[in-house]
Amino acid sequence: MRKFKMGDIVVYVPTHAEGNSGHPDCEEGFITSVDEEGKTAMVRFWSKSDGMRTLRTTANGERCDLANLEFRGFLSARGMNVLAERYSIAFY
Repeated sequence: MRKFKMGDIVVYVPTHAEGNSGHPDCEEGFITSVDEEGKTAMVRFWSKSDGMRTLRTTANGERCDLANLEFRGFLSARGMNVLAERYSIAFY
């Protein structure tokens, strides 16, 4: 399994999707933190309802099992700074 880290762009693949990252219930987002044991991460997800222009939740991320995440890329330091400023996100 990949070692995920803060700033990784991911797709959450729910268990019922059986590894199909194209399943309609999958969600795209980015990691704001990974727990010390390396088993879960806090992820902020983009809203599907507005074409992924805003975050789905404005107050907090959601804890996800790393086994359900698929790596898609990473945010640059500048990208993290822009998101942190725009959405008051704490990356840690």
